[in-house]
Amino acid sequence: MSSDEDTGTFHKQAPPPDAAEPIQKKSRKKKPISEKNLAQHKVDHENRGIVYMSSIPPMMKANKIRTLLSQKGAEVLRIYLAPEDPLNAKRRREKGGKRGKRFIEGWIEFANKKEAKRLARTLNGQHVGGKHFSKHYYDLWTLKYLKGFMWDHLTEDIAYQNAVRQHKLDAELRTARKDRDFYLSRVDKAKALDAMEERNKGKRAKEAE
Repeated sequence: MSSDEDTGTFHKQAPPPDAAEPIQKKSRKKKPISEKNLAQHKVDHENRGIVYMSSIPPMMKANKIRTLLSQKGAEVLRIYLAPEDPLNAKRRREKGGKRGKRFIEGWIEFANKKEAKRLARTLNGQHVGGKHFSKHYYDLWTLKYLKGFMWDHLTEDIAYQNAVRQHKLDAELRTARKDRDFYLSRVDKAKALDAMEERNKGKRAKEAE
């Protein structure tokens, strides 16, 4: 898996467009969450469902996915889309492909796991649809409900993948620096030998005179 740059795109519900800007108030000490509210939050969290989207139609973004699925009567909470490998994106653009960002797979969190199951079951393999002649009209949904999977599992995996990627990058940089230093030492040695040879030539020329 690979942030809007390289690690993927997270997409949360946006506030209503007519929401007023919050008025700045003096900070107050927050009240502890009541046991009742805590229990309700736990129930709401456990009632959520995750659907895996194994293939993302070309140039489809998270907000488009949210709109299409919300039109089916389900509440979408969060979406994570994993971008294609940077090298593959570079090759695609070099071959004349579109320069937009592409995603290869995604995870969608629904407020209700029953709705998540229903959509995964009824939409999988069906045409995306939407407005006629839209660029995604004939693309297919590739959805699978992930039983027992929670959003925390996804973020933990992303963090692990990022750590592995960073470790590999650090190792490659260390190797590159080592190769560079070795090359420069050989260059310096070659320059020193050339200078020594020039001095010896000068000495021999003076002795011959």
